[in-house]
Amino acid sequence: AARAEVALAWGLAPDAVDVGRPTRAIAEALAAQGVEVLDLQPAFAEAGQHTRLYKPRDTHWNLAGNRLAATVIAPAVRERLPHTEK
Repeated sequence: AARAEVALAWGLAPDAVDVGRPTRAIAEALAAQGVEVLDLQPAFAEAGQHTRLYKPRDTHWNLAGNRLAATVIAPAVRERLPHTEK
C-alpha cells in the first residue's frame, strides 16, 4: 500500500517504485569497503506478502517485524561467534 501511495504521489506506476534499491546501494557501497552486511530486505519482502510487519502508517517494525528480524539476525550472529567446547 505504501509503495502505491508513493508511486501515486510521484505520478508513477506502483511497480516503478523499487523499494529495495536504497538498501542494495548501501550494501554494495559497504561491501566495496569490505564491510559485511546482513540484508533483511529479502526476508521482509517475502514475509510482507502475507503478514503485516510495520506499524500502521509508520516505518517502524511491529511485533511481527521485530520477530522476523530476530529470526534472521540471530543465526548470522551465532555463525560469527567463536565456538567453544564444553
